[in-house]
Amino acid sequence: MTAARNFLKLAIALAMMTGGAAWAQEHGPSLRRENFNSVNLVVDSVYNSQLRAGNVNYRAAKTLTTEFSFLTPVYETARWQWAAGIGWKRREIKFADQPPLPGVLHELSVPISANMEVAEFTSLGIQLKPGLFTDGYDIGINDINAPIGVRLFTEHSAELLTIVGFQLDWYNEFPFIPDLGVRWYFWYDWVLDFRLPNPRIEYEINDNWKVHAGVEILGGGYRVSGQMGSPFGLPGLDDSTLSYRDIRAKAGIEWSWLEDSYFAISGGWSFKRKFVYGDGDHQLSTGGAPFVQWMIRANW
Repeated sequence: MTAARNFLKLAIALAMMTGGAAWAQEHGPSLRRENFNSVNLVVDSVYNSQLRAGNVNYRAAKTLTTEFSFLTPVYETARWQWAAGIGWKRREIKFADQPPLPGVLHELSVPISANMEVAEFTSLGIQLKPGLFTDGYDIGINDINAPIGVRLFTEHSAELLTIVGFQLDWYNEFPFIPDLGVRWYFWYDWVLDFRLPNPRIEYEINDNWKVHAGVEILGGGYRVSGQMGSPFGLPGLDDSTLSYRDIRAKAGIEWSWLEDSYFAISGGWSFKRKFVYGDGDHQLSTGGAPFVQWMIRANW
């Protein structure tokens, strides 16, 4: 499987190049018009590894992320469909020694998405996510952000779809990111799904079961409190933005009981979790660690 090996090499290279901007890509607009309600629940746990800031070692740190989202259609015309919902994410970071980092990062958003049929085989997807992106302290107007994703989907055939777009997030270390991707049924039941944040290869065992392997890029952009850095002698971190990123190799299995409704469990190796304040003058990062993730998606 030369194509599979080449894909994995390319996916890892792209992950390394785009990892700093991963969060906005995590929330791009959906592939097509969805005339149904959608619920997602994700639990993700990264195990202990050493957390460092330069030569300072804060010893072991682990991360537990819980995420819930709901989206429902609210308005539709011949060419447009609008949907809205609610999103919640809680990222807990447990430390052996307390570093200049929040113990919990929160996201509470109201996603608004639109999909327009540009042509017979082309559609435009837009998603705006206004909400709070915060450590939970000193919550104010500065904790409000509205990341946006725009994607143009083109179906070249039943086997090939391409994506061109961009992502914009002012709280991210890299606010603007180009967004390119492809989904290609390249050989029987094998699929090359090169869409960020999870470029991967899929194998469809049957109508209900699927396995996959690839790279995943996760992250987020947040505003921290006005007393984040001062207790550590780092007043420049007070009321700063904080970018989080996690680049990992991932493999898993999915069981589908209805179209686009499935349970998935996966795991792999997180190469590095990185925390970057403001313009990047202060950074903390971990070493590699194993992780496990499970997800439920239900449509009706």
